[in-house]
Amino acid sequence: MRFILLLIPFVLLACGREPPAPGPTEPPEIALPTGVSELTPAEARQWITAHPDGLILDVRMEDEVTREGKIEGAQNHNVLGWQNTEAQLMANDRSKPCLIYCALGLRSRIAAVKLHEVGFKNLSVLKGGLNTWILSGQPVVK
Repeated sequence: MRFILLLIPFVLLACGREPPAPGPTEPPEIALPTGVSELTPAEARQWITAHPDGLILDVRMEDEVTREGKIEGAQNHNVLGWQNTEAQLMANDRSKPCLIYCALGLRSRIAAVKLHEVGFKNLSVLKGGLNTWILSGQPVVK
């Protein structure tokens, strides 16, 4: 009985506490460097037409490209394996216009930051990624 009486203050104190607030459920926003533009699918289509020699980078994993397809002419370089793909990317002309995309937009923003840091000058990101591209009726190749 004494044990129960000793527990009552602790139970009352614990009941009055608010549970801890849950942590964020969205990934942090990645700020694009100055000069990097975000393009809608329609604007990206115009970009591709206006820059036939431009570099189109798909920064998703290979299995995503195999499963969902890619924008015609895109090179696949998994941004999550940056150490493995950095040398391949550095072989490209850094002054060429470059359109970057992933599935939803976060990895392409990360890639834009990294590419900007290593000297790529003319960068654009597909807003909403390949998912938005497909939903807007734009073509993909498998």
